[in-house]
Amino acid sequence: MTEFMKTYKLKITVLSPIHIGASTDLEPTEYAIYSEKRTSKPDQQKEKTIIICPECGYKNPAGSTYCGACAYDLPRQTISVKKSEPEKKPDSYLYTFTPGQLSDALSPTEKALLLKEANKGELMALQSFFKSKAAAIVKTATKRAIVCREVAKKYEEKFGKVSSKNNDFARFNIEKQISDAVTGLPYIPGSSIKGAIRTALMSARNERVRLNKELYQKANDAEKTLYNYKDQTEDPFKALKIEDGHATESFITSIDTAENVKRNSGKLLDQKGISTYIEVIPPGTVFKSSLLIMQNRSFCEDMSSIQKACNDFYTDILSDQEDQQVHTHGIPADLFNRIRKSNERPRQAFLLCLGKHGGAESKTIDGMRKIRIMQGKDKPARFDNHATTYWFANDGKERLPFGWCVVEFEEVK
Repeated sequence: MTEFMKTYKLKITVLSPIHIGASTDLEPTEYAIYSEKRTSKPDQQKEKTIIICPECGYKNPAGSTYCGACAYDLPRQTISVKKSEPEKKPDSYLYTFTPGQLSDALSPTEKALLLKEANKGELMALQSFFKSKAAAIVKTATKRAIVCREVAKKYEEKFGKVSSKNNDFARFNIEKQISDAVTGLPYIPGSSIKGAIRTALMSARNERVRLNKELYQKANDAEKTLYNYKDQTEDPFKALKIEDGHATESFITSIDTAENVKRNSGKLLDQKGISTYIEVIPPGTVFKSSLLIMQNRSFCEDMSSIQKACNDFYTDILSDQEDQQVHTHGIPADLFNRIRKSNERPRQAFLLCLGKHGGAESKTIDGMRKIRIMQGKDKPARFDNHATTYWFANDGKERLPFGWCVVEFEEVK
């Protein structure tokens, strides 16, 4: 077979919150959450006085003597109509800052106070200091994310007042979305896209071969059999190269609460009130990438087989999630309808589930799943073909599943 290369432009549209973790968390000494209070009060419009004609009902301007519609002699009684809009609640944002930005924001007196707090080594007091100076800090800091109301409220409760009993400092770390070191914008690594495609392709091959999963302890051993190679130097997936996905326009992320719930009941797995805060790429964000296929003897896949494998694999997972999540967990059925509609033919596209918390099923080969289920302290783990919990991103309004996106492709001639 003659080796050749094909290149495709990719457009990735996020359909539900996506989180692809960085190597570090956002720690409470690296950010401040600030509520941008709106100065506008309810719209106090001037009273509009009218005279309603008792004969025909026409609304005449104040001061009218005769009805403008029927010429009826109008009474002198007037009706006042006042319109106003309810005041909107403030939006809360997370701002990150460098030491230089922090220095620019603080006065000499505030810097001295900060140094004093730092020397004490009391982290809660230090973070409370950052919160108290948030109005000044945000003027030089970088706006990174919008914060859901629940997280903003807990941040206010935690750092609004310093308490010796409030010593769970580390628990307000935020799981950080990977971002570009130069632009600061979050991106989707090409390796994440490639990994998702790889799982779908291997599942498609196993659908035809049906390996005995008891003979394979590791997924890469099964992969070597499915693609007929011996070691990593012969890895056929080297022929598939995918560029990192970068956003088509500037955007900010969202800080949500990540909830781990029991699959069959919807109850939170952790009942101790300890929350996990997570930075996510919000639905509607669009990324551009490119995919290159070097077709050869060991990698005989093309864009058609990639599209079919991904749609077969991830549509099955989507349907399984819908069956459970709509009825048991209150996830809007409309979300699953939108995901399916985004992938309707004749569009050249395929579904993927990317990143953390998308579910163990989306990361394992269909027919080869041996998902580790923890039984609790001092109890041995067991293995099953499906997970016993779901993870959801909760923005204070609704729960949403993680990871869904649609990838549209177009060949570069």
